[in-house]
Amino acid sequence: MTPHLIISDIYRPWYIIPVIAMLLWLFSTRHFTFLDEPPTQNERRSANVDGLRGFLALGVFLAHASGYATYVTTGYWGGGPSLFFNLLGSAGVALFFIITSYLFWGKAIAGASSIHDAREYCRYLSGLYLARFFRIAPLYYFVIAFMLAIVLSVTGPHLYVSPARLFSEICNWLLLGIGANVWVNGYGGPPMMTGMVWTLGWEWYFYFSLAATSLVAFSRMGRLVFPVLIFAISALFILNGREASFSYIILFSTGMIFAALPGRMLHVALSKPAKSVAALILIAAVYSGVATSHTLIQTLLIAALFYLIISGCDLFGLLRTRAAQRLGAISYSIYLTHGICLHLVFSNPRIAQFALGSVLQYWSVVLFAAVVVTVFSSLTFICIERPGIAIGRSLLRRSGLTRSKRPVPTTAATA
Repeated sequence: MTPHLIISDIYRPWYIIPVIAMLLWLFSTRHFTFLDEPPTQNERRSANVDGLRGFLALGVFLAHASGYATYVTTGYWGGGPSLFFNLLGSAGVALFFIITSYLFWGKAIAGASSIHDAREYCRYLSGLYLARFFRIAPLYYFVIAFMLAIVLSVTGPHLYVSPARLFSEICNWLLLGIGANVWVNGYGGPPMMTGMVWTLGWEWYFYFSLAATSLVAFSRMGRLVFPVLIFAISALFILNGREASFSYIILFSTGMIFAALPGRMLHVALSKPAKSVAALILIAAVYSGVATSHTLIQTLLIAALFYLIISGCDLFGLLRTRAAQRLGAISYSIYLTHGICLHLVFSNPRIAQFALGSVLQYWSVVLFAAVVVTVFSSLTFICIERPGIAIGRSLLRRSGLTRSKRPVPTTAATA
C-alpha cells in the first residue's frame, strides 16, 4: 500500500467539526427516539452532565480514529503527533473519572440518613456492587466475545501459545477491566479493540474503596475533609514527580469534593451565557495543551470546567439538546465498542487505501466509522445495556436491597 496522504495533514482540530455536526443532526432525528428516557426517570439526573458524557465518549473515539493513519502506514499504535487529539482522549478520561466519583460519593453521602448499623451498611454495599455488575458486565462480556471472535478469525483455529498461557490471557480479559490488557493467542493487532478497558480497572478500584471510605461519607465533616486531604496528598506526590497513580487518584478526589460541597457552593454567580463563555475558555485552555507539562494545572483546569457544568453551564444549550442527551445515553457503548468498530473499518484494505488518498477521504472514512460506532452503540444500548440494568434493578427489588428514592447529585445511568 502506497499512501498518498501526508499523515500530519490529518491532525487539524477543525476536521472533527463536520463529524460531530453530522452526528448531532443524525441523533436529533426521530429515528433515535427509542433512546429517550421517560420523563419520570430524568427527574433526578443532571442533563448537563448527561450531555457532556456523549461528547467525552466521542472525543475518545476521535482520538483513536486519528491514530489509525499512522497505524495503517507504519504498524505503530500509540499516541500520535497531535497534542489536541491526544488530549481528546486523556482529558475525556479525566472527566469520566471525576463524574464517576462525583456520582458515587454523592450516593454514599445520601445514604447517611438511612444507614444506622452494620447490617444496613452491608445492604448498601451489596446493592452498590450488584447494580454496578449488571450495569457494566453484560456489554463488557459481549464486547470481549466479539474481540475473541476477531482474534480467532485472524489467527485461525491454531494455538500460537501454550494452552495454559491462552487460558490465562482469556481470564485476564474476563476480569471486567481489572486484568491486564494482554495479547490473545499471539495476535498482535491494535490493542484498542475493546476501547479503553484499563479505565474500567481504575473505576472498579474506586468502587471497591467505597467499602471502607463510605463510612467517612456518613460524617458531615469527614465527607468533605477526607477527599480534600486525598487531593492535597496526591498534589504533593505529583509536584514531586510521582504522577503515575496519583494523577488518577486526584481526579477521583476532585469529584468527591464536588459531591460533598453544600448546595449553595455549587451556584456560580454568573449568568448562563457568562458560564458558557467561561467554559469555552477553559475548554480552549485544556485542549490547546497550555498546561500539559504540568498535570496538576491541567487537573485544576478540568476541575474548573466540571464545576461550571454542574453549576448550570450548558454551553449555550448544546449539552441539553436532544442529540446530546441521546449520545450521552449510549456513551458507555460508544466508549467500549468504538475500538472494535474502528478495527473492522480500517482492516478492510480497500477502505484503508481510500482513506490514505487525501485528508478529505480520511475524514470521510472517520465519519463513516463514527456513524457505524454510534448506530451500533444504540443497538447495544437497547439490546444489552438497558436489559442488563433492568435485571440488576429487578434483583435489587427481589432481594430487598432497593431503597426509597433520595435526591442524589446523579448523572447518566452509564456512570
